[in-house]
Amino acid sequence: MAFNKEELEAICRSGLAASLTSQVLVEKSLLGWKEYQLEVMRGLTDSVVILCSIENIDTMGVHTGDFITLASTQTLTDKEYRFLGDYSIATTREIGDECRFSNVQLLSIQLMVKLW
Repeated sequence: MAFNKEELEAICRSGLAASLTSQVLVEKSLLGWKEYQLEVMRGLTDSVVILCSIENIDTMGVHTGDFITLASTQTLTDKEYRFLGDYSIATTREIGDECRFSNVQLLSIQLMVKLW
């Protein structure tokens, strides 16, 4: 992880030297934010159920899939869980009939409130 331009350039040079494709992936970090995932299933009659909630133990800033998760969530209040659940259900309904089973990934509640 780079915290300034010089560190980014050094990491990219090292990555390019090691890369078989002469490419590196650069992503912006959201260091300090938390991430939650909800496994959502939507039926043919538009009934929706949240099968599982997952909390990423490591804070945001690590690439998705490179960190430890815990099912079910441990640090959300009931109000926060309901908000994220409602948002996830609304997302699957907005996508429409193509969306029957989803993994909805969400940033920490503070950012979700700002986006809402």
